[in-house]
Amino acid sequence: MQISYSGLFEKLTKLDDMRLIEFFMMTDNGRKRGIVLRYDAVRVAEACAG
Repeated sequence: MQISYSGLFEKLTKLDDMRLIEFFMMTDNGRKRGIVLRYDAVRVAEACAG
């Protein structure tokens, strides 16, 4: 599945708003973004499934 950068950024922003991921900026060698899961992915999937 192909996705544009703006589409990806929109989905990541939504997950950040839902507090499922931590989306942050890093400034090591230029501008970079980092993504960290706040919760275990398996537990989130189980909770969403019911």
